[in-house]
Amino acid sequence: MEQEFSQVEGPMERLIHNGVLIPPKYEAKGLRVWVRGVEVRLTPEQEEMAVAWARKIGTPYVEDPVFAGNFHRDFSKKLGIEVKPGDVDYSEILREVMREREYRASLTREERKRLAEERRRIREERKELYGYA
Repeated sequence: MEQEFSQVEGPMERLIHNGVLIPPKYEAKGLRVWVRGVEVRLTPEQEEMAVAWARKIGTPYVEDPVFAGNFHRDFSKKLGIEVKPGDVDYSEILREVMREREYRASLTREERKRLAEERRRIREERKELYGYA
């Protein structure tokens, strides 16, 4: 499919750009992990990383040694201590992730449809404002 672009004579005079969309800041829940049996209270940034990892548990990503190694290398930098994939107990975070999944699964079809419609509306509004320059 070919698109035609109009050729403008001379230099461009104006560019309107609404900036970039920055996602909302992660809302920390005060979760913890245990590293080699020692409790570690997480900062919001550390918690966000740990939750992202916990959501992937049970998927092929976690089984990929390169992915797991890369994550734990970056996570080690944020924690300030060296950790390997088997060193960290994510059980508290996994419980929270499972609680969220169970909540979403317990929603009625109408509630899920309403939430999906709201997400779609927000996505379209953002696309209209930030989707092009």
